[in-house]
Amino acid sequence: MPVVASFGANDSGIPLEEIEKFRAGLSVAHDIKVYPNAVHAFFDHEGNGYNEVAAEDSWQRSVTFLRKRLAT
Repeated sequence: MPVVASFGANDSGIPLEEIEKFRAGLSVAHDIKVYPNAVHAFFDHEGNGYNEVAAEDSWQRSVTFLRKRLAT
């Protein structure tokens, strides 16, 4: 099953080393991106961690990924 995932580089709950282990362990098509200056809930418009650049880019990547995968 293909994987699309977006992470905040400043997420205190998911260390960058764990993201890299996750990425390295995947044997399927994937699109994984770590956003600098973003925390865990960077997509939460009502939270104090909202990061517009990361939120917009991750949304577009997710939509593109799903459109491609669901069309096949």
